[in-house]
Amino acid sequence: MEPRHLLRVRGPEEALAALASVPPGAWLILSVRPGPLAEADAPIDSVAELLMPPSGTIAVLDPRLTEYGAEALAVEFLRALHRPGLMTLLVPPAEIPAVSGKNHGPVLSFVGPASLLAGSPAGPAGRLPEELCFLALRAVMHGAKVGVIARECPSRADDSPPWVPGEAGDAIPQTALIMAHRGPCELLRAALTGLAASDPAPDALRVGLDLEEDELGPYLSLAREFPRASFYVGSHAPVGPYVIRQAIADEAPEERLVFHDSDDLSTCDRFHWLHRDLTMRGPALVGSHELRYDEDDREVRAVRFPLDASAALAIEPKHPQLHPTTMLTAEGLRRSGGFSTDCVFGNDTQLMLRAYFHMPLRNVDRFLYIRRDRWESLTNAPETGMENPLRIARNIAWRSDFEAVRAGRMRLEDSSLMAIEGRGAWALRRLDAAR
Repeated sequence: MEPRHLLRVRGPEEALAALASVPPGAWLILSVRPGPLAEADAPIDSVAELLMPPSGTIAVLDPRLTEYGAEALAVEFLRALHRPGLMTLLVPPAEIPAVSGKNHGPVLSFVGPASLLAGSPAGPAGRLPEELCFLALRAVMHGAKVGVIARECPSRADDSPPWVPGEAGDAIPQTALIMAHRGPCELLRAALTGLAASDPAPDALRVGLDLEEDELGPYLSLAREFPRASFYVGSHAPVGPYVIRQAIADEAPEERLVFHDSDDLSTCDRFHWLHRDLTMRGPALVGSHELRYDEDDREVRAVRFPLDASAALAIEPKHPQLHPTTMLTAEGLRRSGGFSTDCVFGNDTQLMLRAYFHMPLRNVDRFLYIRRDRWESLTNAPETGMENPLRIARNIAWRSDFEAVRAGRMRLEDSSLMAIEGRGAWALRRLDAAR
């Protein structure tokens, strides 16, 4: 077992000094809060003792990070300590994959409010260093009003200037966030709570509820709780997320559109970096890396995607981009044909493969999205998941036609990649939260 150093310090400077004193490859767990000298210098025997009371800031650095030494970690560590109201996840560096998304293992290090651990179901005795990051993020994923950002640490030499909360940047185009929801109301509430911490925030939050009339009761109060969000409901349900996304996109007057699954979380700086990429590099379908939050395995995992998703698809049409991480222009979505609305699953893959022929596909080299990995999701549920025969057959056809179109053996408009309209008489209307 790696050695563990548990210390109380009174500010960022003492925290950095503590980091410099810890041997590489050891755990460092700090309670950062003002206190009398005697308290600050008292030896700490356990994580539970360190967290009593759970106030101030907690900083957890796992052995993979401390192996780099204090000098390499100092920049991101100090930035995180100077954002005491945010949870900053610190992700060990790894090589960017060339073809498809790659799981780079657990994220164990973070800096954030110690209060996130106050209500942990594990109790003080269960707070092992390996669990602290998961437990803190769990509080946020269940609605704690604490913003989250994620940083690769040590930071790379070519890292862009840091995002600064509240700092006015260049004017950005009007943007709508599009979200379809079916499932527990509390997951949507947590997603909207997280979006409230976004800086900058989308100009419009549009949520389509894939629910029957008799299921709408809790959502009326939710709509009143989040007045900035516009809620919509269809003429019948369920119809799946793509019908809803396309219907909202069809009516959106904003210049840019950004997607979001209703059980996930955006980092506070997500829209800053996506806008920056589109503004500096031009129109594209732009996504990012993800952090995968797994409540069953009690783990947070870092998943990176190729930076040039178009080049990755040209090598092999696999999974170089996660759809709910993406932003694009409304014109780009229209030009690429939008979503097929004939099936409740998989149509984001078809859109990605079709969009390849209309615009660049790329990913920002940052972790900007936290995906909830749960067995009930469309990707994991047995009736709609990756082993579903229809999903398998469609993926085979799409990838075969993608290669044929790329090679010039088939026209795109003659391929299975073209959007299919399947909405029929279904219609979308605004939910009246006042009723």
